[in-house]
Amino acid sequence: MTFNEMLSTVLLPGAMCGLVAGLAVWLAAPSPSSRLKPRDRPARWRAPVAVIMPPLALAGALCWTLAIVENGLAFPPPQRWQRLSLLAIVAIPVGAVVGWRHQTKLDRTVGVVLIAAAVLWTLRPPPVVEHAMLWTIGVAAVSSLWWLAARPLAARRMPGGWDTALALTFFSAAIIFLGGRFLKLALLASSIGVALIFFSLASWTPNRRPREAMAAAVAMLLPGLLAVGFFYQQTDIHLAAYILLLIAPLSLWISALRPQRSLQLAGFSAVVVMLAGAVTWILLTVGVVADL
Repeated sequence: MTFNEMLSTVLLPGAMCGLVAGLAVWLAAPSPSSRLKPRDRPARWRAPVAVIMPPLALAGALCWTLAIVENGLAFPPPQRWQRLSLLAIVAIPVGAVVGWRHQTKLDRTVGVVLIAAAVLWTLRPPPVVEHAMLWTIGVAAVSSLWWLAARPLAARRMPGGWDTALALTFFSAAIIFLGGRFLKLALLASSIGVALIFFSLASWTPNRRPREAMAAAVAMLLPGLLAVGFFYQQTDIHLAAYILLLIAPLSLWISALRPQRSLQLAGFSAVVVMLAGAVTWILLTVGVVADL
């Protein structure tokens, strides 16, 4: 793939979607301490915009890139792996609802149910999977559990750290898919990673709602992408590499133990080490660096 093809297929969709969504969040997201007064009722549009734009950025990047790769989008998608576009579209309202409601246990329960139901409704297993229902239920359960673990991290004020960790994860996933000889899926993951970077640069706000909405969308897309990539791969990359990639962003829990700079650095370093280990493992598996 030439640089111009990469620019039009990955960089442009991801950058445009992430930048537009990030600027919208930066302009619209109110401060957590703000309280709207009666005369400020027209400003009530800001909070809905702040929670709907993050998942919209990811869905826009994925669907835009998929439309370029497949010369358009078809609904319903003709191939099962292309149903990731449906999952991304459904992630927009689900992420917005989850980002909007986050205070009580009931809200968290509703979030788990919505994420699991969205995955169950949209994804279909590859033809090689014998137990289709178990595969779908497993991906839905992993998505819900991943969101429960990631939600507190997204709510913490780690400027740039959370979004950067997610972007590195999707870029590493793209390398996995390249190792598995699935170029189209690698392009989708790269586009999402670019969108996360530009969203992080543009949406500099202390508000927690956009980050929680983003975490919900990632919780739906990341396990789905990895599950599809594992079963559609044409090489023998071990399942453990995919699992390592899935749990890598959650290593930021080390940073959440105490508000110390050393622990924050240790948490992000753990993410980088786990991603680097997974990528090296994959490169060794496919023989790219076997002579090192």
